[in-house]
Amino acid sequence: IYMSNNLKDTEQTSEMLTNMQSIASERTGLPIFLCVDEEGGIVARLANNHAFDVPKFYSAGYTENSYDAAFSRGQAIGGYLAEYGFNLDFAPVADVNTNPHNTVIGKRAFSTDPVTAAALVGAFRDGLAEKGIIATFKHFPGHGDTYEDSHYGLAVSYKTAEDMALCEWLP
Repeated sequence: IYMSNNLKDTEQTSEMLTNMQSIASERTGLPIFLCVDEEGGIVARLANNHAFDVPKFYSAGYTENSYDAAFSRGQAIGGYLAEYGFNLDFAPVADVNTNPHNTVIGKRAFSTDPVTAAALVGAFRDGLAEKGIIATFKHFPGHGDTYEDSHYGLAVSYKTAEDMALCEWLP
């Protein structure tokens, strides 16, 4: 996984990823995953770096609640990731934002409604896939309903499996 501090500018990033893929291929005969955390919105290692002229989105989720909007966002992000040489994105957020007090997920989720979230998560994934980028659904199940921040400790859901099947597991 490449983080912001690894990504200096467009030329350096493309060269670094090409070199890593070449080294892996020479040594193993297999390609490797070249990953980045690029949801759009506040979690965007390239879009939030001034050295990259790529589309910037206000938030990763909360599109116009349409398949087309989420698909287009996935296409746009997938397009520039593929251009630089990435092949796996740690996105989309597949949480359902059901807890208004959750400080981590919020507008990173696609919806507060599980059916809508599932459709939009799938659309975003489809957009990435069209550009050759593998999606990684995260942080589910249940982080959209937690109070804790998983960056600093364990986030816990107290829902039953039956409750989660009706909401968190749909996306």
